[in-house]
This record gives sequence, C-alpha cells and structure tokens, in this order.
Amino acid sequence: MTAFDISAEINLPAETTSLLEKEEIETSITFKQAQGSDLLVENNVTWDLSMLKFQVKKLELASLRQRFETAGYFIPKSEKFFLTKDANNIELWFEEV
Repeated sequence: MTAFDISAEINLPAETTSLLEKEEIETSITFKQAQGSDLLVENNVTWDLSMLKFQVKKLELASLRQRFETAGYFIPKSEKFFLTKDANNIELWFEEV
C-alpha cells in the first residue's frame, strides 16, 4: 500500500466552529455539532484526539499568524512548523514538506 486517503469525523461542542476552513480540508475532515462535557475537556485529560498534523507544500507563516491570532500559536526560531489549537482543543500542526 503506497497511497491512501484518510477521512475523519470530529465532534465539536455545540455552537462552536472549527478554525479550519472547509474548502481547505475538503472532504478529509467533517466537523459535527455534538453535546457532552467531554468535548470541552483539554485533550491531555482524556483519551482523545490530541493533534491534527498538516503537511503543506508551502508554509505561509504570515497568513497563519493572522488567521490564528485570537487562538494563540507557537513558531520555533527555526520557523519549521506552526502550532496552534482549534476551538475543540485539538492542536493543529502545520509543517512544510
């Protein structure tokens, strides 16, 4: 097996939207409104999805900084990746390949 696609359905707390744009993730990830106190807990407290890693052709740091300004983010001095957190407490890692 040399090539395959993965898709996922991720529950979001009610009345919460993901910071990821639908047109960017296409049909790979579907976000569904759901209810439950477990959806509001930090991902290191429960057995849950903790990170989505996106390998991109070009890491556009200026654009990512602007887009995730309100969420906060981390960029190492090497500027090799961009790390932030989505509204559902899942870390989002962007890295150039």
